[in-house]
Amino acid sequence: MLESILTEKENVLVAAGMRGQVIDPRVAFQTDTEDEFTAAIERLTHRRRVIAFLSANQTTPGVVCELFFLDAAPLTA
Repeated sequence: MLESILTEKENVLVAAGMRGQVIDPRVAFQTDTEDEFTAAIERLTHRRRVIAFLSANQTTPGVVCELFFLDAAPLTA
């Protein structure tokens, strides 16, 4: 989870009521990079697979949460 994630330009857009113009590109980025992020988490945690990946952004306040659901146990070395 991260706080204070919005850029100065994004803060201006949110203040002008254009929240969708901030959220939509962030959702597209997460969709485009989901496989890459999932593979990295599997490698770093030594899990066989990520069962699910959830990404959520909120503009007020500017927070984001990346949640990876992992399989039951790490692989043994």
